[in-house]
Amino acid sequence: MSPAEADPHGWELILKLNKIRNSLAHSLSGAERNKAMAALVLSYEHYNQHSVAPLDPTEEDSEIDILGTIIGVCLGFVLRVEWEIKRRITGGE
Repeated sequence: MSPAEADPHGWELILKLNKIRNSLAHSLSGAERNKAMAALVLSYEHYNQHSVAPLDPTEEDSEIDILGTIIGVCLGFVLRVEWEIKRRITGGE
């Protein structure tokens, strides 16, 4: 698998997370940040459709909890892509 062959929702999630990172780097509040957070949560829901505990930013999950969860999911996604690339390079099963 090349990175391009990986689940497109995973890459979309990473791009949305980066938009939040950019927003936080330039401003700690604002409508653009709220819009980016809403898009990030929606992207997470598309990527993680079968989650037992979906995120609900209107309930008890704080923004920090949401970002922590999504960062962990993104890291897992990238690791799976890396492992698959290494497996294909080495000819492993």
